[in-house]
Amino acid sequence: MMIRLGFIGLGKVGTTLAMAWHQVGVPVVSLYSRHEELSRAKQFNACWCTDPAQVVDKADVIFLTVTDSAIAQVTEQLVATRADLTDKIILHCSGAHTSAVLCPLMELQAQIGSLHPSLPFAEPSLTLPKLEGSVFVLETPFPAVVEVCQTLCGRLGVQLAYIEASMKPLYHVALVYASNYTVTLYSIAERLLEQLDFNQSERSQILKTLLDATVQNILQHGATHALTGPLVRGDANTVEAHLEILPTHSLHELYRLLALETFPLLMKRGTDTSSLAPVLTRRS
Repeated sequence: MMIRLGFIGLGKVGTTLAMAWHQVGVPVVSLYSRHEELSRAKQFNACWCTDPAQVVDKADVIFLTVTDSAIAQVTEQLVATRADLTDKIILHCSGAHTSAVLCPLMELQAQIGSLHPSLPFAEPSLTLPKLEGSVFVLETPFPAVVEVCQTLCGRLGVQLAYIEASMKPLYHVALVYASNYTVTLYSIAERLLEQLDFNQSERSQILKTLLDATVQNILQHGATHALTGPLVRGDANTVEAHLEILPTHSLHELYRLLALETFPLLMKRGTDTSSLAPVLTRRS
């Protein structure tokens, strides 16, 4: 099946996906972005378009890889053309939005969906090697879109999973906890270590080693058995000392609430939480 791809929006996601499919021989034929990037068009041997409608005209499958807030705006632009979009597949890559934001395009006979890659997008050179083996999550009411996405994901060596539209918000918040808030917690640890006499290299190595080992433990043994530290030991004295040393009320409360959310893991491990509970339910 020959599929010609078009991209509206060439940020990190659009650029990475276009490069990925181009590298495995899927034609990227049309591109549009607010900022002209003719070098990208030459790289893919694609047509640089002057507006989103031209991208749709030249491609079979069109990705709206714009910011979440711009998806509806681009959709309105395309609807305003009143073009016949029969046999066109239009996808966005937002984790938060369902395909419903593209529904106006169905009036022009387009088939729609959302295809969300479940990984963080940094620079394309960093993200591309991590694509293989990752999971792309598809939400669509159209069987033809499923078939095309199976082909596209197969070419990249990624797994295609399916989700109902009503479950999209829960899916997205799960990824935010796993990815975004890992960054937040890492940043908090950095700020706390900055108060000590470690130099930057030492701080980075301490946290890198710890984080790498933690991720490997989770992958190999699961979250329940990867848990280490004072909570799983039932060490209420250490937990109380931690709460006392934290420099701000918000960090104190965050530690306390995260500890309480860890209790289901402690119960699975058979930890006696009787001495922990009084310490963690006492607000600062």
